[in-house]
Amino acid sequence: MRANFDLSLSLYIFFPLPTQVLYVGVTYTGNGPYRSEVPAVSSRSLDSDSLFEIAETAVTTGTRMFVNSLARERYPINYVHGFSSDGFSYFLTTQMKQTSPSPFQSKLVSGVFFFF
Repeated sequence: MRANFDLSLSLYIFFPLPTQVLYVGVTYTGNGPYRSEVPAVSSRSLDSDSLFEIAETAVTTGTRMFVNSLARERYPINYVHGFSSDGFSYFLTTQMKQTSPSPFQSKLVSGVFFFF
């Protein structure tokens, strides 16, 4: 669960009890045969019987997100910092303003994941 390029970023946020998950944000690099199968953002289980597996998967839901395969190479998302508060997880990212070449800007990206 690490970006496979020395200058790319991976970010991990531990979410305290009772959820037992680790939120992971990984910059897409395109390096390696399985890189397209690694989600951009996911929550990974910290339970010993399913350690680091995607925390929740089902036909219509899951705790992972992929960047569109047509845009991920030309629209890099760098995960700089992250934290969790009151059931929400936040990632500070740098992204281009547009999908065409443009200056980078900082964005605070949020998501909510509840596990029972």
